[in-house]
Amino acid sequence: PRADPALFGRMDELGRKLDGLSMRLQGDRIRGSLDESTVPSISNRVSNVINGHWSTRQEPTATQRRNIEIAGQDFAVLVGELTRLIDETLMALEEDLAAAGAPWTPGRRLGG
Repeated sequence: PRADPALFGRMDELGRKLDGLSMRLQGDRIRGSLDESTVPSISNRVSNVINGHWSTRQEPTATQRRNIEIAGQDFAVLVGELTRLIDETLMALEEDLAAAGAPWTPGRRLGG
């Protein structure tokens, strides 16, 4: 009851940011289900290398090596963004929700 309505906007914004990170990691599932071309996600790149190399003894191709390199770089950036999102945005939101009297929910820190 004491919650500032702006908290709801902050929760929505956090959800949108998490959705964006998920899309970069796993790809656009809606476009993919419609057989529309999409930007390769991190998991797409890794899966393509695994599938293309599963039943061969040949060395990975230059394209496969490049895909793993790109996926590794993209994943490192994504992990950094997710860490900042959790450490800064989510923690501050949790503290503000607790101050507004929100009940504890599973997954939340105790006392926060």
